[in-house]
Order: sequence, then structure tokens, then C-alpha cells
Amino acid sequence: MIKVRYLAILLLVFTCCNSGTDTDRKDMVEPIPENSVYYLEIVTNEVEQMCAMYSSINGWQFDDPDPNLGNARVAKLPGGTLCGIRAPMHSEEKPIVRTYMRVGDLDSSVQKAKQSGFEILIERMEIPGHGFIAIFEKDGIQQGLWQLTE
Repeated sequence: MIKVRYLAILLLVFTCCNSGTDTDRKDMVEPIPENSVYYLEIVTNEVEQMCAMYSSINGWQFDDPDPNLGNARVAKLPGGTLCGIRAPMHSEEKPIVRTYMRVGDLDSSVQKAKQSGFEILIERMEIPGHGFIAIFEKDGIQQGLWQLTE
């Protein structure tokens, strides 16, 4: 009797864990929740070397440059966060690592950052096909906010 129960439990676990195809499970990834890191931006003069390093260490696969993201090469990380690696877009832009938090209301979040004493570097900018961003800074640390388009 114990063996029959054990086998029934194993069959149930196997059926639940193996239903559908691998493709079905990949499509079931939940979107990045609000107030979580949505995008990790790495600005570097060594884009190809940086992409190769992250690919080698973490197995990340980077897409071709996306002109709407400053020609960033973007990889989708486990869990859905995106990492974009790009070169500086002008001579004044220095290498930097910047995180963007996903928010539901960009304008409200920018106002809260202002009220908290942060300098707003970019108040609101549309990234065609990707949503809207803002960038703020305090003590030399830059952070971004990202509102997705519906």
C-alpha cells in the first residue's frame, strides 16, 4: 500500500512538473513587477568586450544593437530583467552603470524624487517601443525610472 501511494505521488509530481513544452514555460515568465529593477544599463567604451565577458561568465545572450536604446546590445536575464550595454552617445557622457526601476506612474515618481532632494537629470523621455524613462542623481549616484507602455 505504501509503494502504491509513493508511486501515485511520484506520478502526480512528474505530471505537474513536466506538463507542456519548454517553450510553454518560457512564455509563462511574469513581467517584472513595479518597484523592481527593470533595466540595468552599462555605458562603456568597450561594448564588445563587456558583452563577451557577461556572456562567458553568466551565459547571457545579447541581441544586435537597438537604435531606440542608444544602440545598446540587450540581454534578457533570468527573471526577466534586461541588461543593455552601449557606448557613450556623446563626448561628455562617461562610462557608468545605472539601474532603472519599473514604475507605474513616472510623473508621480519623478515628483517624489524631487521632493526627496534628488536632482532630475532627465524628467521624462520617450524610448520608442519601450516606454518612458527619467534619470535622477544624488551624491554622484544616478538612478533611472522606467514606465512601460501598455
